[in-house]
Amino acid sequence: MNISEHVKTWTGQIRTQGCDALWHRLSDEEREEFEIFGRKMDEALSMELDHHWQNAADRYKFIAEEFPAFSDIAIARASHIITEKINRAIRYYNQGVRSVETRQYNKALQYFDLALNVDRNMENAMYNLGMTHKIVYISEPGKNPLAKISAIDTFKSLLKKNPRHAKAAAQIEQLKGL
Repeated sequence: MNISEHVKTWTGQIRTQGCDALWHRLSDEEREEFEIFGRKMDEALSMELDHHWQNAADRYKFIAEEFPAFSDIAIARASHIITEKINRAIRYYNQGVRSVETRQYNKALQYFDLALNVDRNMENAMYNLGMTHKIVYISEPGKNPLAKISAIDTFKSLLKKNPRHAKAAAQIEQLKGL
């Protein structure tokens, strides 16, 4: 189901699930407000589909403030994102950091990957994924030559997301010298 179909579904539910009389009692302004609300919800849902969890949660909060009549819907969606997506990505990230601290680098790589699968815009997870690949390479360069390439690729991906990430740029230069 694509995004605009969600709004059609919501509108359809209002019309068909015993709310038809209510829909007809809405003024033109109220219907227009509902349609604007639906378009704004579409935008936030699109952010969700693109894994921009924090931006989507922020947008839902804004929608709740802008449309008090529908705030419960927007707040519920923001709460869902925060508890289900952002917190899960943070848990994976923290497990990755703990794994690095205990020198379980393969496990750390898995956790950072999991965090990025949940929130592909999590810069800290991306940076630490690159750093972990770098650590694996430095620990045994002859044994893990692909780790260097993976580290550089990860830092380059981070720079695509945030061109001003000076640490990622410095890591690439340092890795090229190894």
